[in-house]
Amino acid sequence: MNTSPFYYQRVSDPAELQRYAMNYRILSGNELPADYLQNAIVYQFYRGPIPVAGFMLNTREMNRLRYFSYLTDGIRDRLLDDENLTEHDLLELTANWKRRDLSARESRIYYTVMLTQAYKHARLLGKAFLVGGSIIKAVKQIQQELMERVIYHGPVGEHCRQSIREDNALLKIYVIELDDLPLQATVVLLNRYLIRATKNRVKQWLSNWRLPLAPKPLGAGEQQTA
Repeated sequence: MNTSPFYYQRVSDPAELQRYAMNYRILSGNELPADYLQNAIVYQFYRGPIPVAGFMLNTREMNRLRYFSYLTDGIRDRLLDDENLTEHDLLELTANWKRRDLSARESRIYYTVMLTQAYKHARLLGKAFLVGGSIIKAVKQIQQELMERVIYHGPVGEHCRQSIREDNALLKIYVIELDDLPLQATVVLLNRYLIRATKNRVKQWLSNWRLPLAPKPLGAGEQQTA
């Protein structure tokens, strides 16, 4: 069992930002420019001295919004107009990464801190919506448990296809109103880490009550062998 302390901190030191970018590149195959990292709000989680997870928060005032940068300017502007949104309404939760060997407890802490900090920063910055997105199917499914309002699901723009590892990738972008975030986050976290864990324990407990079938009686002339 790993007994190294699990903790997180907001990072701005260039060396730690470089470690963040390296781990994100290893897991996603995508690059994070140094100036983008320096301007954004970056949190990194550690097991002892080793980074094991992280997330970023970004606004249009800090950088271009990363998910909208995958679209052409015309598509982006039409999309925002159709959804009655502006880029300045949004806090972007982006460039998230975590190692696969995080325990259930560590993963629960990671997601709880992520959503709590996103809510706090959005309030402080006067943002009305949290926006997320992904081109990875499994990530889309997880994130959409939280952000159910899909505002885009389609191909990325020609201008950035070379920088994406997955061929014919479909980008999905979704938002949630900030006022809805605390309740929705609570529901998702309870379902993912309490209800599912309880169901698994019940199944395991029930399996202990499944007695093996009684052996078939031996017929005349039959011998039992080991």
